[in-house]
Amino acid sequence: MKPSTESDPRGIETQPKEPLTINQVLDSVYDQLIKEFGETKVIRQFDNEFFEWDSFHDINGTRHISFELSGALFEIEENIGLLIVKSGERESSWFSSLIKVVAWTKLEIGGDGKYKVQIKDYPSWDELPTKKMISALPKSHSERSFLKGGLLVNQGQRLALNHVIQMQPRFVAQKEALDPNVIRGPGGVPILLDKSRGKTDGMSKNDVVTSGSLYKPEIVSYLIGQIKEDFV
Repeated sequence: MKPSTESDPRGIETQPKEPLTINQVLDSVYDQLIKEFGETKVIRQFDNEFFEWDSFHDINGTRHISFELSGALFEIEENIGLLIVKSGERESSWFSSLIKVVAWTKLEIGGDGKYKVQIKDYPSWDELPTKKMISALPKSHSERSFLKGGLLVNQGQRLALNHVIQMQPRFVAQKEALDPNVIRGPGGVPILLDKSRGKTDGMSKNDVVTSGSLYKPEIVSYLIGQIKEDFV
């Protein structure tokens, strides 16, 4: 992997300065990940193409979830690639769970069983179908990142990276102010706390960040660092 250099002007222009929504965090993380491979061979690239994540079950039981995905497949070693994709945004009222995703997976064509995710029966990148690549992407947080890639998602109005990211004061710029005694449980379902939390911006380590929260830009570099552990 060849990271961007400090002289790369794009790195300066795209650095976020204002607090970010969950979906803006995902966009920023995706942009930074793609730039990490600026000098790496691109095998395939696509923008806003319609894909169906076959046999995936949403929290509310919905099957065959579809997205418009953009992404790139990089050849990080001979016959070993890294696919990174970003979805468009979906109306949260349509589904109870996945609103927007950034997903990645390491792929090997042919292969000898060394890697968990493989695209077998294809001797070259030219013969590899895009749908086959997409089907290899992680589709839930039960698929641990070190086995099958990873998933950063706006899931039911929560920001999650292979698991729910707990509310961390150092990353949250502004907390949801509708009701200080309500937090969001799985699927974004509001939960009324037994005891008052007092101030609206009060945070507990067990709270989750909701859609009404804004993140400090520093969370992007934190997430990039966590995600890059999957690449080594």
